[in-house]
Amino acid sequence: MALLMFSPKSCDPTTAYRVLEEHGLPIGLLPSNVESYSLDSSDGSFVVNLDSSCSFQIDSYHLKYNKTFTGKIGLNSLNELDGISVKVLFFYLSINKVLREGDALVFYVGSFSASFPVSDFSECPQYGCGLD
Repeated sequence: MALLMFSPKSCDPTTAYRVLEEHGLPIGLLPSNVESYSLDSSDGSFVVNLDSSCSFQIDSYHLKYNKTFTGKIGLNSLNELDGISVKVLFFYLSINKVLREGDALVFYVGSFSASFPVSDFSECPQYGCGLD
C-alpha cells in the first residue's frame, strides 16, 4: 500500500487539484479550501480535508461538502464518494459517483444522474461561494 499524505505546508508540489487533472477530471470538482489530503495510489482511495464544510450552487443544484470526504479516484471517475451531497427538494442526498463522459460530468445519486459541461468546473468554487 502506497499512502501519500499532503498538506499545503508540505514541500511536495503535488496537490489534490493536480491529482484530479492527472485522472482526467477538472479542478473545479474541489472547493478552494482544501487543507490536506491523502491518496492510496494502490487502489485510488482518498481522504480530503477542508478547512471547514462548504456549499455552493451549480445551476439549480445546491452542493454541500463535509469538512472531510472520501472516495476512490480512477481515470475519468470518482467512485464510492462519501461526504458530498446535493439538495433535492428539502433533503440532501449523497452523491456517490462522478464520471467524465467526453465534455460532460455526470453526477450520480443512487440510480439517478444529472450531467453538466466540464467547462462549468474549470475553476475551484470559492469557499462558501457559487460559481459564476
